[in-house]
Amino acid sequence: MIFLSERRFLMNCCLFLLCFGTSSLYADDSGQELFEENCAACHGDDGVSILPGSPNFAKGERLEKSDDELLKSINDGLNVMPPWDGVLSTKQMKACLDYVRSLSTSASE
Repeated sequence: MIFLSERRFLMNCCLFLLCFGTSSLYADDSGQELFEENCAACHGDDGVSILPGSPNFAKGERLEKSDDELLKSINDGLNVMPPWDGVLSTKQMKACLDYVRSLSTSASE
């Protein structure tokens, strides 16, 4: 029962950010800027997850998946992550993904 209320809380937080984090509508297509404005609240500025259960992109978690699989997850949402379809363009989602992939590369250097 606690898990369900925590999950509901996390979903509400994500929906709040999605609804009120409208800065992405005016952002350029910089993957880093888009990530920081739309994703970092849960995934951390440096890819080290803040929200429990979010993948740690700095460690490369889930990045073994293909771009198509990850773009589908971004577009449609996954678990507590809301769908970004209609909020970010396909080009912006790809820019975010390219930036996320660079986080694990820089972390391994």
